[in-house]
Amino acid sequence: VISLEKELIFSSRARRFAAQLGVRTIQFRVGLCQRIPIDDDSGDAAVLEWGGEIHRGGLLGYCIAEMKRIVRPGKRIAITYRLCNLQLENLTEVFATAPNIYSALLEAIDAAGIPIIARKFWVVQPRLSEAPSASFEERFVPRVLDDVRGRRIARQPPDVDLNLTVIAEKARR
Repeated sequence: VISLEKELIFSSRARRFAAQLGVRTIQFRVGLCQRIPIDDDSGDAAVLEWGGEIHRGGLLGYCIAEMKRIVRPGKRIAITYRLCNLQLENLTEVFATAPNIYSALLEAIDAAGIPIIARKFWVVQPRLSEAPSASFEERFVPRVLDDVRGRRIARQPPDVDLNLTVIAEKARR
């Protein structure tokens, strides 16, 4: 498993989380998703999480093409995006940092020639308490604190994030 992060600080945090969990089979690298430093047709999977900055920077198509390049035929890529934040008390209040991300993601995958095999919409409560969490904590704490899952939260948070994971498969030769 290779973790590729744009910034050294994120790679260092990921390395620290893996060490805390006792995971020792991950290589941590700094790099850009539009130029992944991995050989062609060499990976079993490629995953892009929380690529809002990639989309806003106009790099989504390049990143998906790179993901396709590095996975072996018959293997999959998965892309997860936060589509919007929903205010539960007023569902007309929807916050979306990239209102066109859904169509842009589907167009980029289609342009790369990778058939979509699954789409999963899911929600997450962005806060574990009444206090707002930092962006990094909102995204990564749920994976680190698996023991929190299933616990009842004293008060329902006022909002939830609606997320999408798209899985596509590279054609076999």
